[in-house]
Amino acid sequence: MDGTVMVKGTSLYSVKNALITIPAQEYTEYEISDFTVNAAPAQEPSVQEVLTRLGVPTSDIAGDLDEVLTKQVKLLQVLTGKWEVKDNQFIMYDADGETPLYTFDLTQDGTPTEYNPDKRVLV
Repeated sequence: MDGTVMVKGTSLYSVKNALITIPAQEYTEYEISDFTVNAAPAQEPSVQEVLTRLGVPTSDIAGDLDEVLTKQVKLLQVLTGKWEVKDNQFIMYDADGETPLYTFDLTQDGTPTEYNPDKRVLV
């Protein structure tokens, strides 16, 4: 708990991360009959607050995150989904297994081929 212990309106000592710091003043005599502890839990700033403090424009962040998510889903589909080599083309399909996501022409030494291609070109 963080805070300050006040004795009759005077800061007696502070508490920070459960460590007590006593000021470099000597108290020879005082009465502890009326005191309050002012403490508030530390709060982590939100991502929005951090970006604002750093001067990063945040108006397009939601759109950017949507775009990243869309690309991530598409990448996962490419890595795990259906694909085939057909008519000298390499075809990667969407989750429905019917809609092509990407189609590549396959060649070997510049000649269209389905066997041992050395190059693929996005159609």
